[in-house]
Order: sequence, then structure tokens, then C-alpha cells
Amino acid sequence: MPVVQPNHGAFPELLEATGGGRLVPPAQPEALALALHELLRDDTARRQLAAAGHRSVHERFNSRTMAEHTLSVLRLLMQ
Repeated sequence: MPVVQPNHGAFPELLEATGGGRLVPPAQPEALALALHELLRDDTARRQLAAAGHRSVHERFNSRTMAEHTLSVLRLLMQ
């Protein structure tokens, strides 16, 4: 499922990392409505964003990868 998020906070970084959605200007309900409307009408874009997000999350943010990253940080701190 693709997401539509405001372009502030951690959302830009998250969507850059996953490619699974669209950013809209914060506090602009019209922009949010337009982005949602576009995704609802565009099956291809919706499926592509969903597939990109799914693939990225399963490849980059699975438990093994997250554990390896945690271990590397802990090793750096122990030096």
C-alpha cells in the first residue's frame, strides 16, 4: 500500500529510503486530497509505489539487516 505523507519531519527521509509513496506540502488538505485522488485513479502508479515500498522494506529493514546495523554501531562504541 503506497502512502501519502506531509513533506516534513521524518517522512521525506522515510519515503526516500523506501520509494513507497508521495510527499505533499504540510498543512495543505487540498494537496493531500489531490495526491490521494491521483493514486486512487492511477492503478499503475499505485502498484509501482506499493511494490517499491514493499521490496525496500523487506530488503533494507528486515530483522537481520537491522540487527547487523545495530551490531556495527555497538562495535564502534566499544572501540
